[in-house]
Amino acid sequence: MEIYPDELDFISLFCVDAKTTNNHLPYHYRESFYEFTIHELQYKVTLFPSVDEFSMKVKNVSIGATIFESSYKRLSKIEILKDTKHEAAFRLFLHEDSDRFCMIIDIAIKPYFSVMIREDFT
Repeated sequence: MEIYPDELDFISLFCVDAKTTNNHLPYHYRESFYEFTIHELQYKVTLFPSVDEFSMKVKNVSIGATIFESSYKRLSKIEILKDTKHEAAFRLFLHEDSDRFCMIIDIAIKPYFSVMIREDFT
């Protein structure tokens, strides 16, 4: 089972090509940056699959304030939940060396931004 979607899946989800500093490396071994705007929200997503890192910053450009920021150094898995013209959402799994529990974070970016965080049994 694949723990990270491939590069084309993220390009489709975020509707933007990734920026990277290491184009000569395969996708899973390079740090990728996705920057895009939906409505008045500016998103900056950083993904580094080979070292299990993910970060996301969301800024409301109309008021100039950061409304969400998170960074994870022990990401276990990413699933794309929805990827259509009008809906986009994905799920992060964080095991954090636990045999019993897993942190699950659902993030929707279209049609509206939302984050749902829960802890569940593995």
